[in-house]
Amino acid sequence: MISFFTSCKNKNDEKYQQVIKAPYENGVDKAKKPPSQIIKNGDTIIVKQVDKIEDYDSFTLRSFSYVWMTNKDTLDLKIQAREYLMDGSTPIFHIDIRHSEEMYFSTALEYLKNSIPIIQEDFKLKNLGSLQFESTFLYKDFKTTLPKEYESKYGKEQISYLEIDDFLKESSIDDELKKALFFLKERTYEYAIEKFIVRNSFITGIAILVRIKTDE
Repeated sequence: MISFFTSCKNKNDEKYQQVIKAPYENGVDKAKKPPSQIIKNGDTIIVKQVDKIEDYDSFTLRSFSYVWMTNKDTLDLKIQAREYLMDGSTPIFHIDIRHSEEMYFSTALEYLKNSIPIIQEDFKLKNLGSLQFESTFLYKDFKTTLPKEYESKYGKEQISYLEIDDFLKESSIDDELKKALFFLKERTYEYAIEKFIVRNSFITGIAILVRIKTDE
């Protein structure tokens, strides 16, 4: 299991490497060139890069990408955290989990969970507004475990878009999501699947979205 070691924060550890972060003032990154920060322990490292906010809309304040690497090879997974401001409110941030190869949803969540220690150095976890995962076609759980759970609960019935949240919260993948989002404490969340379709108990969609509800 690949994990992030919190011990890497010890600056006296010779395995710890860090490139100085870009200057940050009033929520806006002032660096001319996107720097990177390398956190290393053993064979696994997380490389953090500052994304160019010019690539996003005017609401975006900053964006960081966290890339996993091992044995000098880049893993097929990148976690991107983007902070933005809407309607003059407190800045919130969104997390994207990106990969191109098939994996279990629980594996993607394990990467997310182990990235939280470095993400929280840059963002306030209480301001997390949503997470987005890849298409259901890239998660083995949606082809194996979930169809059986769906059929057990609904048979051949087609559920609506609004019912997908209830089903996923009662499914096996929700236990893993709760572990990854341990920092939410009392805050709740809801699932959504973009372009949602159910065929023969298989749930398909082009993206899996988890919206974090506010305390209000």
